[in-house]
Amino acid sequence: APQPAAKCDSCGTAFKAGQSIYERSIGTEKQALCESCWTTSAPVCKACGKPVSGAMAKIGDETYHHDCLKCGVCSKRIEGALSRLES
Repeated sequence: APQPAAKCDSCGTAFKAGQSIYERSIGTEKQALCESCWTTSAPVCKACGKPVSGAMAKIGDETYHHDCLKCGVCSKRIEGALSRLES
């Protein structure tokens, strides 16, 4: 099994026991990041403005937390597959 990263691939700071480690993929390469580097490099949710990790939705160039993606008309959370309406 691969060994966990000993330091942040971005800033080089050594990870400490119990510290959160975030993973980012660039092409086929996976990087381990500290919270500070993740916060500055993570996509930002268009709805709440916080860094996005975990379940997300991407619409065009905009990224949303899965829970933040809501209908612009009724404000209900959008679930399932998305379709584009051409006008």
